Amino acid sequence: MYFLYPTPPYALLVAGLLAGLACGFAFATTLKSAVRSWAATDQQTGLAKSTLGLSLQVPYAGMMGGICFFLSCGVQIFGVGGKVAYGIAIVLTLFTAQLVWKQLSSMLQQIEENGFGSLDLEDMF
Repeated sequence: MYFLYPTPPYALLVAGLLAGLACGFAFATTLKSAVRSWAATDQQTGLAKSTLGLSLQVPYAGMMGGICFFLSCGVQIFGVGGKVAYGIAIVLTLFTAQLVWKQLSSMLQQIEENGFGSLDLEDMF
């Protein structure tokens, strides 16, 4: 029997999900330890910029790579070709990654300028 579409990459879907979760855990752990070390330092200027260094960018890039694989495999399950699925996933992942990184950097800058009390989420709603 001849199949029009190849078998969707279920294994890559799970691998992408696991890679995204593992790198997300590493990202969260690194970010928490960097923010906790802020209290131990006397110097309060430049902390936001130094926190967003390579030690945080590597797990973030791994997380985005895992998400990209997960998204592309998820799109392929619905019958979209591989090149189109990876194109869609790359565009979505890069756009989302840029928005999240910009939001994270602005939040860290706000914490640096106004302290941790400036992020009181209870006053927002």
